[in-house]
Amino acid sequence: MPHMATKALSLRMTLLVALLTLLLATLPVALVSTYRQWRRTVDGLSTQVLVRTSQVIERRVARLLTTAQSGSTLAQTFVARREAQGLDQGDFEAITDDFHALMVALPEISFVNLGLQDSGAYCHVQRRPDGTLRIQLCEPPVAGFTRRREWERGATGRTLVLDTPHWHYDPRVRPYYQAAVAAGKPVWTDTYTFVDPQGGDMVGVTLAAPRYVAKKALRCVVSVDFTLQDITRFLRGVRLGETGFGFLVEERGTKAVRQVIASGDSGKTNADPVLRAALRRIERKQVAAGLQTARIQVQGTRYLLSWRRIAEADAPHWIVCTLTPEEELLGRIEVNQRNTLLQLTGLSVLAVLACIGLAHRIAKPLRLMALEAESIRRLDLAPDPAPRARFRIQEVELLYEALERTKTGLRSFAHFVPIEYVRHLVESGQEAGLGGERREVSVLFADLAGFTRIAEQKAPEEAVALLTQFLECVSRAVAASGGIVDKYNGDEVMAFWQGDDHAVRACRAALAVQASGENTLPMRIGISTGEAIVGVIGSQERYNYTVLGDTVNLGKRLEGLNKAYRTPVLLSEATVRQVKGLFLTRPVDVVAVVGKQTAVEVHALLGLRTDTPEALHRLAAQTEAALRAYQRREFVEAQVLCVALLADYPDDGPATVLAERAAAFLQAPPPADWDGVWHITEK
Repeated sequence: MPHMATKALSLRMTLLVALLTLLLATLPVALVSTYRQWRRTVDGLSTQVLVRTSQVIERRVARLLTTAQSGSTLAQTFVARREAQGLDQGDFEAITDDFHALMVALPEISFVNLGLQDSGAYCHVQRRPDGTLRIQLCEPPVAGFTRRREWERGATGRTLVLDTPHWHYDPRVRPYYQAAVAAGKPVWTDTYTFVDPQGGDMVGVTLAAPRYVAKKALRCVVSVDFTLQDITRFLRGVRLGETGFGFLVEERGTKAVRQVIASGDSGKTNADPVLRAALRRIERKQVAAGLQTARIQVQGTRYLLSWRRIAEADAPHWIVCTLTPEEELLGRIEVNQRNTLLQLTGLSVLAVLACIGLAHRIAKPLRLMALEAESIRRLDLAPDPAPRARFRIQEVELLYEALERTKTGLRSFAHFVPIEYVRHLVESGQEAGLGGERREVSVLFADLAGFTRIAEQKAPEEAVALLTQFLECVSRAVAASGGIVDKYNGDEVMAFWQGDDHAVRACRAALAVQASGENTLPMRIGISTGEAIVGVIGSQERYNYTVLGDTVNLGKRLEGLNKAYRTPVLLSEATVRQVKGLFLTRPVDVVAVVGKQTAVEVHALLGLRTDTPEALHRLAAQTEAALRAYQRREFVEAQVLCVALLADYPDDGPATVLAERAAAFLQAPPPADWDGVWHITEK
């Protein structure tokens, strides 16, 4: 890059002018300080209001939950009195009398229920919307129907008000009953609509408790319900400003799906944009037991939002929230502070305008230099697409030219050394040296099938262009998946991966190379996984960063085996174990390759499980069945399975090889100590 000869301001003079200008900027400092103090005051006041309101709501909800837990304990005590003599439907009348007294004492409770496990008989006491109590007894279900009778209790005793012989209800299939059985202890349900064909839809929650006989067999489930009407009425009485309100959010399921179950504003439902925005903000943060606050803006209005999870043990997964327009809560304070800020702003404008030009002149070039230096540290060495505009600071221009020359030299160096290794040395501050360490890696060998023959038939320029296209395709796929190209050996590429998911990333690279469509010749790829020595070998004059060991040798052998089985990609058994859940593979053979004592089960890579058609899944299963029959010396079955495969896939290499071997063994059976391993003698 040519030196810019035009005289520029020195850095010393530029800084001197900047300091003189900054002396005039004391008013902006006061402006920022005042604004921060005001912000702290506003945040403190708003937090106090939200904390107090949230505590009021939380105490009310906690009292309701505690009442339900107390009611459950008392209801179980009433049931326990009858269990000593054996609990059955004949005890329902006495038990419902006790339940009736419990409901009178605890007006927050909506239902107290008892369901028997052996017969499905059921009884409960229900609080109707008008406040009256109903006693219900249900006989054991017969052919899916049960007789349901209801009484009201007065001063003279019980009065029958309903007798339904064909009511479809079995408590044992209800979610609350099954949840209690699954938990084996008292458990809260999510909110749901109670079954009450005459009382209308009532949404609430249930605390269900299973009870067992001495041998741990389930006897019955006792449950206490309450509706959300009481919470809703209470929330409508709590106000923050003119239109602020509290609401209750429930978390459902393992994915913590959140929805509003009670709101102090009757017009605000889950479909309301304000509540939707509040739920989205809550979902972006982890909900903790302590109070959390945030500001949201919906349709031009700013709101103060607070939320806190109910901290009591064994409580439903509920979050207490408040929402109020910020202007209603802090409007007067903001007006006063805004006037003060405007006055200070007016006094600061002149000083700010005076230093903008100089600040820009200083900050911009220095920021650009910092970004250039950081790019070099990360070995991001892309050249500047166009010369920079004049910085007009002499020292900065010289520094920029030096950085560009440094990047040019490093770009040339990066073509000969794995860039990831150099980046590691730069970040760690170490100097490259001979030596290595044992790591688990995945090694890939890729080769162009038939390239030697093609190269003999084509002009050298065409052969080089074809080879270059292949090498670039493989290298891009390796780099995109975080791998390192170790070396090029003619038309062969060796690469390796280390770190997290190295086997998965190696397989992704292999599939990417196959899917690129840039190569006109078929490829053979072998991938092996295992421990190897990763490090620097060579002499003091020249280093080579590489990977050595049995895993590397196996990868090379697998690449060559593709020719025998007419497959594009072969994986080692260790590789398959690490990628089995993500990729679809098919077993090809169990082989003992040259230089390796133990046998290895070789698999062909078919693709991502989610992207492969059902036909390939069947192909993999059928291939495995044929190979296993072959290993069990059941050569007739293996041959039949392979012939069936070849009917659908006439050119299938693994099925052809296995069928030929099975046929040969049918003619000349293997020795008694044959272990099903095919020994490869060729190097």
